[in-house]
Amino acid sequence: MMGETSVLLVKPGSVTFEDKAACREVGVVVIEMEDPASAKFLRPAGEVSHSDMLACAARAMSISSGVLESFGRQVANAVIAAHNATPPRLAEEAKDEP
Repeated sequence: MMGETSVLLVKPGSVTFEDKAACREVGVVVIEMEDPASAKFLRPAGEVSHSDMLACAARAMSISSGVLESFGRQVANAVIAAHNATPPRLAEEAKDEP
């Protein structure tokens, strides 16, 4: 994958699975949405880690009415839970400390 990622906004079902895979290989993320023209891109004011950005996106999607159905909400909640969890390795190391 290239160093810079691009985003392609399309209507649902307009790009095949194979074409999405080909896009991903060259650094293009395909996002399906009903109204691609309504998308707004935001840049953080400071530096934000990838996991924090993913968690913020998941939180936003999980509370936006009509954006996600049951499966998407479950995925978003799983990402949030994973983000907030202490990695098991670190939890074990912490138990060994005085």
